[in-house]
Amino acid sequence: QTVTFLVPPQGSRYEIVGMKDPDRPGETYAVNLEAAPYQVAFRAVNLGGGTTLVYNGYGVPDRSGTLVVQAGKFVRTVTIDSSTGMASFR
Repeated sequence: QTVTFLVPPQGSRYEIVGMKDPDRPGETYAVNLEAAPYQVAFRAVNLGGGTTLVYNGYGVPDRSGTLVVQAGKFVRTVTIDSSTGMASFR
């Protein structure tokens, strides 16, 4: 499964490539993180120099990386581990 992260100025959202949106079957499944209830924005996405992760059938991504997310004055860095698929934040 491929997940693409879009960052400002294109917005703060992620898309699951190849998955159809249940509300809009003609479109790719996407989550706008700037909209309610999330109301957050990506400040940076670094996934091995890109903005896409490809997960295998075991939930393990093809690379490690970080996503920096901001909600108001709070900023958190989410780290993706390529050997386990685990996400952690600080």
